[in-house]
Amino acid sequence: MGANAEEATRTLSWDACLNARDLGGLSATNGRRVRHGALVRSDQLCRLSDRGRADLLAHGVRTVIDLRNPAEAEKDPDPAWRERDVDYMLIPQQDEQFWSSIAAARTRAERDALVLDHRAEHIVAMARAFAHATPGGVLIHCLAGKDRTGIAVALLLSLVGVDEAQIAADYTLSVAALAAELEAALAAAPDDEARARIERGYDARADTMLATLAHLRERHGGAEAYLSRAGLSGADMQRIRERLLD
Repeated sequence: MGANAEEATRTLSWDACLNARDLGGLSATNGRRVRHGALVRSDQLCRLSDRGRADLLAHGVRTVIDLRNPAEAEKDPDPAWRERDVDYMLIPQQDEQFWSSIAAARTRAERDALVLDHRAEHIVAMARAFAHATPGGVLIHCLAGKDRTGIAVALLLSLVGVDEAQIAADYTLSVAALAAELEAALAAAPDDEARARIERGYDARADTMLATLAHLRERHGGAEAYLSRAGLSGADMQRIRERLLD
């Protein structure tokens, strides 16, 4: 299957969810592949219609890991999953104080490097939750499903041997997925400065993710060393591999 066809099969058209896709099908080490349905990434789920919720359940999602901060989650709460046999976990990756501390970063790659350097315990909390999730698919999301989710997914995929080129290519798919939302935001922007800021916020270039992964490799020794140093056990890493790989 060609790359474009494979990307199309991974895109999930859940009503009112803009940036959802299954990571299944990506190739890993030793000829293995990421299992379809094991890991889904998306934007926030508050807009899901009843049909979209039904599609999510039919896809096999049984755990939702929300990476937003508490204020974001309170403002736009996820649907109530409890009665639908879906576990929901809020595991914030950043907060307002941290956002302020990295505001001076010149590029998104620099910002992502600061996230890796200073938020390891939060990233490991996400990975540990993934390792111990209820049997079934796990969905990870933040606000747009691009930055916080992008780092989380990159760590998990890198841990199981998905190469950097595939991780970066998946990251770029958010551009097309969020294009309509970007267009609406630009139309409402009051001036050129605001439009430029919005465009930067929606950017998701391959070279950004490749730079982030290079920092992970060169500064921290790669995903396994990074997660181990931050407290993730070898047993939990093995659980992640077993959950993710065919």
